[in-house]
Amino acid sequence: MKRKSLKIDRLEIRLKGVPLQTAAASVSGLGPELLHQLARSSGPLQQSHGARIDAIDAGTLPVERSTGAPVLRRMIVNKIDEAIASKVSR
Repeated sequence: MKRKSLKIDRLEIRLKGVPLQTAAASVSGLGPELLHQLARSSGPLQQSHGARIDAIDAGTLPVERSTGAPVLRRMIVNKIDEAIASKVSR
């Protein structure tokens, strides 16, 4: 089985209008959750075949101020996963 790898040099997330505590809690543990999502999805890493992605703009994610940290983290992970999948499948 070939080893798949993913190197993320920088991840920039702007959380406008989200309370500071919610923002901090939502990005805490984001890396492991994103890796778990990418590893279990049938998309990005499984189909990458050594692809190199220089930049991804996952766009905007509308979020209610009342959204809790675990839900917000899951939304961010899903958005990044979708963005990577769209770049790899091109």
